[in-house]
Amino acid sequence: MIEPARDPLRVRRAWQEDREAVSALLAAAGLGALAGSHPLANILVAERGGRLVGAVALEVDGLAGLVAGIAVEAGQESADEIREQLMHGLLARASELSLRRLYAVASGLESLFRDFGFEVVDPEQLPSGLRRRALGVLGARREEGESGPVLMARALA
Repeated sequence: MIEPARDPLRVRRAWQEDREAVSALLAAAGLGALAGSHPLANILVAERGGRLVGAVALEVDGLAGLVAGIAVEAGQESADEIREQLMHGLLARASELSLRRLYAVASGLESLFRDFGFEVVDPEQLPSGLRRRALGVLGARREEGESGPVLMARALA
C-alpha cells in the first residue's frame, strides 16, 4: 500500500494573524506568557498544510539571545522533525541578528540542544537582560515538578 504524501513542513516568521495560534501552542507547552512579549520577527512558526504545528520564540538582548520556548502541537507524530526545523530557522534568525551567543532553558529537550552545539552552563553566565526571563522559566518549570531544567548555551560565529 502506498502511503499518502504529507504536506511539506515550512518554517517562517510569525505574522500578526498567527499570534492567537502561537499563544495557544506556547500555552499548551506551559510557555503561554511568552508569545505576547516578543516581536513577531523573533517568533518562528512551523506550518504543515496551512496549519501551525510548532513555534519557537527568541528573546534578544544586545548580542545574546534566549530560546524562550519551543512548542509543538500535541499529537504530532513528527515532533522531532518539527523541533529540528524550528532550530534551523532559529539559528538562521540569530545569524541575521548578528548574535554572538544563544542560551536556552532546555527542559526535556537537552539532547536536541546538544545536537545543535549547546552545552550546559551556569545561569550566572547569562547577560542581565536575559537573566530574569530565563530564571523565571527555570523556576516555573521546577515548581511544575519538572526535574532539573537546565540552562544551555552555544557560541555563534
